[in-house]
Amino acid sequence: MDKETKTRIKKDIAFNIFGFFIIFLFLAIGIILFLTASNIFGQINKGGRIASYVFGSIFILLFILIIIKIFLIIKQENKYAKNAVDVNKIFSEISLSEEEKNINNLFLNDYSSEIPSLNIYFAAFAEIENKHYKKEIDITSPKVRMLMQKMIIDGIKEYGFFDLYLVIDFSKSLNKKFIWKGDLKKYKIYFEYIREIYHAADDYIYEKYITKN
Repeated sequence: MDKETKTRIKKDIAFNIFGFFIIFLFLAIGIILFLTASNIFGQINKGGRIASYVFGSIFILLFILIIIKIFLIIKQENKYAKNAVDVNKIFSEISLSEEEKNINNLFLNDYSSEIPSLNIYFAAFAEIENKHYKKEIDITSPKVRMLMQKMIIDGIKEYGFFDLYLVIDFSKSLNKKFIWKGDLKKYKIYFEYIREIYHAADDYIYEKYITKN
């Protein structure tokens, strides 16, 4: 892991810690304002009490909304994990090109800890495609798997780790043509691979389901 990647990881950790601090700061400010409105810290006039109640309610509400959002994210992540498939088993009887074999061997040997991430992302991407085509389809394309494996490998090389759920969100956003320019620039590698994965999957689906009808 190079110096730039280590620095980026440290910044991400610091940002996450700062984020949690801000979240609980909302709660602390809300409680303090409610206590102030209740004259715990001394008598204040009626206008001050009303203002304290109003702003205290706003900060408490923001805290609750953020906690609910975090809960929903965790619930969604658990759903993705529950729906994971065994990618190795799916492709065990499918012939591979030389490049696909090499990438698969590299992934299994050097990035085996990311197998669960591949299993989750493969299932999540298949679900996205099912919704897009509005019918049950499979994406058992060796090229699709290879591109996913390469994305994970290059993502780790570039960012120090593979952010699975961020990539799932990007895959959904790209499919809906809604992405932030900042994300597009910062996570260029992810978006480039996601586009390739979509193209490979769509080609496979078109050949298997559409041209044969």
